[in-house]
Amino acid sequence: DCAYAGDASVREMARAAGCEASLRLTGRLPHRAALAELVRSDLLLLLAVGQPDQIPAKAYEYAAAGPPILALVEPGATSDFLAEAADADVLFDADPHGIAQVLLERLHHAARNGEAAWRLPDGVARFDRRVLARELAGLLDDVRVA
Repeated sequence: DCAYAGDASVREMARAAGCEASLRLTGRLPHRAALAELVRSDLLLLLAVGQPDQIPAKAYEYAAAGPPILALVEPGATSDFLAEAADADVLFDADPHGIAQVLLERLHHAARNGEAAWRLPDGVARFDRRVLARELAGLLDDVRVA
């Protein structure tokens, strides 16, 4: 639920920043509807600070969805995964100027190309559950029971 950040209204913050027209708050959605929203998005925000040794499931969903990702993470598993499998800008701190720079670069890219053009990165295919299941099955086939 993203209508509020602490006690502050996100809609009011967007209005004060002059970007309310770019904001759409949907409230909670069923999982399939949420995934459909990811695919239609221009940029996905991944917040995974404090998780250097694990990759949140949302990172896999974001990478598979395709749009670029702005990730606020720590160096570690998530940043390594995103570097390989996604079109992601990875920031290791929540510096507002760094975030603004990434957003401006993405907006300029979209303006030059007529729209926010993106494609599914080649690296993400190896994380598909069918591919991973075949890989696991192959490893289990190689295991010799003593």
